[in-house]
Amino acid sequence: MTVNRWDLLQEIGKRLKQVRTKHELSIEGMISNLGSTRNRLHKYENGFCMLSLDTLYMLHKRFSISMDWLLFNFGPMSLGEKITLQESALVKESVSGELQKLIELMQKDSVFMHEIMGHYHKYTSGKE
Repeated sequence: MTVNRWDLLQEIGKRLKQVRTKHELSIEGMISNLGSTRNRLHKYENGFCMLSLDTLYMLHKRFSISMDWLLFNFGPMSLGEKITLQESALVKESVSGELQKLIELMQKDSVFMHEIMGHYHKYTSGKE
């Protein structure tokens, strides 16, 4: 299975717009928070290019955005947020016992979660 780069960039762009909306920022406000330009923000939000490492860092630093959420749509948007009981229940009832154990381990150990997500990305991109 391979990841369609265009679809991935589109999804990341949508989530970046969600960050801007949640924090009630205008385009200019987001530009000043990220140290970016209007043209670059337009490209990011519309999925024409991948966010730079500097932009990812600024999103994390200024807004406590979870990179797992932004890049993979995994977990809550902000680092301080917890997955709601309803979301957790939906995940639990839709997975088998072994997969449930893996999810629980990932929720407890962020380093382990990043390692698994890295393997998943390599697998879905055809590089593993």
